[in-house]
Amino acid sequence: MEKFKLLMMVSPRMGHLTQALELAKLMLARNNQLSITALIMELPIDPHGTARIQSLIAATNVEGLHFHHLPAPEDTSDWNITHRMGFTFKLLEYQKPHVREIASKTKKLSGLLIDLVSTTMIDVADELGVPTYLFFTSGAAFLGLMLHFQTLEDEQNRGISDLVEGLGKFPSGPSSRNSLWH
Repeated sequence: MEKFKLLMMVSPRMGHLTQALELAKLMLARNNQLSITALIMELPIDPHGTARIQSLIAATNVEGLHFHHLPAPEDTSDWNITHRMGFTFKLLEYQKPHVREIASKTKKLSGLLIDLVSTTMIDVADELGVPTYLFFTSGAAFLGLMLHFQTLEDEQNRGISDLVEGLGKFPSGPSSRNSLWH
């Protein structure tokens, strides 16, 4: 029987990729009808990080987990981006057609697993009519803080920049308070 397939596209950073691979291993251990292909991007401005990622991939041997290396751009000199995060966003946009092609050729594609940095890939999943699953690589407290910022913007029309003066005055939400200890 052919397995259901999930494509995984996460930021080319060790912290994101390591956690995403651990999630993939857990998912595969719990469902033998699943196959996961991690789409790997190289970050040309970070050769040391790329080497560490290659080492991590070489050490990962799990049945049902496959790796597909996306092509690196030939020339990025005209991108005029020196910050790693800005470069990563530009690289993700560059990879969209490649991800679209791979996804469209994948039989029994069940969805696209992304991290917060790779949300631009939601467009690709929407075009193909498959769900997108967002994997949050940070802890619950940081997620709570981000949700707090979003609530301030949505309900009080205040942005993060409005809070610079009162950085120490964040309310303690459920994600940063352990009710078992109270």
